[in-house]
Parts: sequence; C-alpha cells; structure tokens
Amino acid sequence: MSQSDKLKQITGRVKREMDRTIREINRYYASYSQELENRQILDPNNEEQRALAEQFFQRETENLKQELHQFIESGINEEDALKSELPRAYALVKTASKFLWNKPHYDVQLMGGILLNDGYVSQMATGEGKTLTAALPAYLNALLGKGVHVLTPNAYLAKRDQEEMGELYGLLGLSCGLANTERFDFTQADVQRRMDEIIAREVSELSYQIDCSSAGTKKGRKTDTETSQRRIKK
Repeated sequence: MSQSDKLKQITGRVKREMDRTIREINRYYASYSQELENRQILDPNNEEQRALAEQFFQRETENLKQELHQFIESGINEEDALKSELPRAYALVKTASKFLWNKPHYDVQLMGGILLNDGYVSQMATGEGKTLTAALPAYLNALLGKGVHVLTPNAYLAKRDQEEMGELYGLLGLSCGLANTERFDFTQADVQRRMDEIIAREVSELSYQIDCSSAGTKKGRKTDTETSQRRIKK
C-alpha cells in the first residue's frame, strides 16, 4: 500500500470516529434540551427559570467531575478519561449556549472542539465561532480542577470574551477571570511571539507529513525516505 493510500485510510478512519463522536454529542444535547423543555426551563431572563437552570447545569457539572475522577482513580490516564467524558461535556456546553443565547454549537464547531482537545490547531475563519468552539475543550479540561487558560494576543477581545463567556462558564458552575499583561511580566508581543512559534511548529509538522505522503519514486523526485531525511536535517 502506498503512502497516499495509507493517508487516505487514516483520514477516513479519523473522519468516521469524528462523525460518531459528533452524533453522540448531539444525542446527549437532545436529551438535555428535552429535560429543560419538559421542566419549562426556557427563559434565561426569568429569575425562577434561571435559578432552576443553574441548578441543572451545576448538578450535571458535578456529576461529570465525579465520574472523571472515578475514571482516573481506577487507573485510566487523564487523556483517556477526558475523551470518555467529552460527548456529555460538549453536549452540556452546547445546551447552555442554547439556553443563554439561542446559539447551540454547529457540528463544525463541535469538530473544532474535538480537534483542540486532541492537541491540534483548528483553523477557523472569521464568523465561524472560534469563541464558542474554544469553550468546549476549556470546559472539559476545567473538570480536572487544574485551571485552563484561553489565550489571545488581543487585549480587547480577551476582556470581551471573559465578560461574555464568563456568563456561560458561570452557568456551568465554573469561575472565570482575566489575566492581562498589566498584571504580569510578559507583554502582548511575548504572547504573540509564543503563538507564532506554536503555529509555525504545527505548520512545519503538517508540511513534513504532506511531503512524506506525496513524495513518489519517479525520476526526478525524492523518495519518502530521502524527503524525510532532507527535512529533518533542515
């Protein structure tokens, strides 16, 4: 089997797993939404309904925390434990976003959240909902109780997102603060430089994988091994 065929096979398997996870998230979302509808918890501006919503979401958050810690105590590593809780956690965030702003996550945002939790860079265009997407892995990983940082080199957007998304995190039973450059030794340029380094590394690794998968053995072209060695030496 050629490198190209292997890449297609891997891509197909990853896509099937992604689709399966998204379907599972949406099943939990439908269940959560139905429970809120049955209990007539629909209006975030109604004090009584808002209080009931807070009880509901915070109860579910505590249940997720307990299950997560039980997984870890049983010997499952944190990464696998988080993946086990991902569908329910993402569905809960999607339900909370629907309750607050009538903005449930689209499947493409769920996909971005899954990739981010797996450690990948998820590139999204303006207007595709990066802020809502980032809330998914932020909430999931916060269940460990270790704290999560969502970084942006734009101070205005950081403040805006802390205020707006803080409402979502608060409904889910989490606290949310703002760390700005005025309170720490690093500057905005330091943050931007670090983010550029991360993106450059990811792009470099991606280019390496593409070179290895697309390189052939025809005359005038490098073999996969030769291409790999050349890029590693660089």
